Amino acid sequence: MESEPLLITQNLLALGAQQADLNLFEELLKDIALPIGARLARVARAERSAVKLLLSADAGVEAGLPSTGEAVVGDWVIFEENANGLATVLLVVPRRNAIVRRSSGGRSGSQILAANIDNVVITIGSDQPINQARVERMLALAWESGAEPVVALTKAELLSPADRESALEQLTAVTLGTAVVAVSAVASFGITTLLNAIYPGGTIALLGLSGAGKSTLMNTLTSQTAARTAAVRVSDHKGRHVTAWRQLVCMPSGGAIIDTPGLRQLGLWIDRVGLRATFADVDEVSVKCRFSDCTHKSEPGCAVSAAVLAGTLDLRRVDHYEKLKNEVEAFENQADPPPSGRGRGRSQRRPKDEIPPYDLD
Repeated sequence: MESEPLLITQNLLALGAQQADLNLFEELLKDIALPIGARLARVARAERSAVKLLLSADAGVEAGLPSTGEAVVGDWVIFEENANGLATVLLVVPRRNAIVRRSSGGRSGSQILAANIDNVVITIGSDQPINQARVERMLALAWESGAEPVVALTKAELLSPADRESALEQLTAVTLGTAVVAVSAVASFGITTLLNAIYPGGTIALLGLSGAGKSTLMNTLTSQTAARTAAVRVSDHKGRHVTAWRQLVCMPSGGAIIDTPGLRQLGLWIDRVGLRATFADVDEVSVKCRFSDCTHKSEPGCAVSAAVLAGTLDLRRVDHYEKLKNEVEAFENQADPPPSGRGRGRSQRRPKDEIPPYDLD
């Protein structure tokens, strides 16, 4: 098979490529022979047997996948076109990280929501009460991916200044230094602050419930109507699934953003990295307990119980930490834990009736 150098161009930077990606491309290309005309591209949308690829911010191509191949939104791939102009993916570049959850709807296995990301923007709608446990669960998933989370309080124009401040305080109480930003796509405030909180020129993945304002925020950040939007139901403020698939769109300022369908269930597919990062306050105190297997209930010498009594730890957070830790332990007991946020695809199958996914509604 003839081969030639595969050009790593500035166009890749417009698609969200970082120096780590460019280094990976260069190392990869040292060890493989490619057909003449093979090119690098990024997956903007993925289906079972085909993908939409972006070669630059304004050029794309549809490509087929080999029968044994699988690609997800955010993947970098190498593809070629035949004499008839039909494109085929030859290789999926190893992922540097990924957001992975347990499959929803009682199915076994895992589901990749996005790959090769720098920030996870967790969207929390201002039109519903703040659910701190839900935020903690999404934070654990985000930290586990290897990307840095940012929490966006969306639709902030719906709140009075006092109520907005209260909502931000509730979020800050569980984010432990993670950036929390109030944004309004309608009133156009907070957008610059949000952009300043994310990695410049990188890739953002939006994560949140249906109706949390992900698609509206995406349209604002990309200065286009890349994603459909719809009003939430007045009766219960729940959103409708208007984003039916994950898609990657380039931002005018450089970098890319990935919109994901609204989450209804979120089962953790993690080891302990994301959990410890999300509950660093509890984890740091728990190592001081007399017993390594302390349940923080009634054991003597429990540093966590002492901290709760002293008011330096929140009992709700401690209880939720234990709940998620038990979920992770049950997960680990079924099979070997997944590697921490790197190169994960659909993995070992697990009994579908064990560890039901957590409903976010």
